[in-house]
Amino acid sequence: MRPIYAGEVVVVEVTPHWLFLSGPLVAALAIIGVVVGLDVGFPHTSVGGHWLEGAVAAVPAAWLLVRTVRWRRTRFVVTSARIVGYEGIVARRTWEMLLADVERVDAVQPVVRRLLGTGWLEITRAGDREVTVITDVRKPAVLQRVISRRIPPPDRPTTER
Repeated sequence: MRPIYAGEVVVVEVTPHWLFLSGPLVAALAIIGVVVGLDVGFPHTSVGGHWLEGAVAAVPAAWLLVRTVRWRRTRFVVTSARIVGYEGIVARRTWEMLLADVERVDAVQPVVRRLLGTGWLEITRAGDREVTVITDVRKPAVLQRVISRRIPPPDRPTTER
């Protein structure tokens, strides 16, 4: 999975922050807690009621399972020459951009996300001003510095005297 061409070195390879799993995890725990509470509160429920409870509890559990697999299959790689993103479970999607095409990298961290050590990166391409947003990045300020230091300096015209 590591994209290495001749002379190219992987500098950073990361998965999304664990916060990527927080929505499905909270939903699954809440629904399962309600289902267990109903079973304890109403012990003599019909078999159909138990099947309904199980089906209701299975939905957020399946969402959590799919999100966990997606989390494990998502990668963000910075090499010495490119930035590459891999995502998807069945249909794999890969994108890449040359570091030479990057004009600017911004790390965005609202207060709560800063406390949790996550945020997102906004990478602006030179020329077309296209912005690529990478969400749920671990330590986005550190990753921003890593990328910014690897961006080659713009070609400056030389003046001869």
